[in-house]
Amino acid sequence: MLLNVVDSFVSYASIVFIDFATPMVVTGIGTSFVKGTMFDTNGPSKNCIPDHANDRIQVPLDGVYEVACASSFGDGNNVTFDVAVFAGPIGATVETTVKFKRKLGNGGDVGVAMDRCHLALNADDVVELYFKSDGTNKQAEVYKVGLYVRRIG
Repeated sequence: MLLNVVDSFVSYASIVFIDFATPMVVTGIGTSFVKGTMFDTNGPSKNCIPDHANDRIQVPLDGVYEVACASSFGDGNNVTFDVAVFAGPIGATVETTVKFKRKLGNGGDVGVAMDRCHLALNADDVVELYFKSDGTNKQAEVYKVGLYVRRIG
């Protein structure tokens, strides 16, 4: 019986987009957060539900989860991008403390940025990734992006 309790406690999942040869060009990024819709692969999972088709991960149980996001992206011309994890019920997610800012200089810089934090989530909450910029109609070339969730308590 103890094994079943421990097994149900273990929950993790990831969704990713990886294509170093042909990046995903995301256009129309403005000063308000918009949901990232570039994920194309479900990663390993147990109990959590990775859903790359809807660009989210759903958690099965109330608890504390380690949530991380990382991205390699570029383009822009002296543009600052904010990337944030939103979490909550489907259709009503809110910005969390998992976020990062990256400024791209002239000449199509490409770099990696990431953040990770612990979030208290409720059963059936979803975790999603959102983007915004310091201007209107900005674009980013995404070479890799990942969203990762792991229950820790």
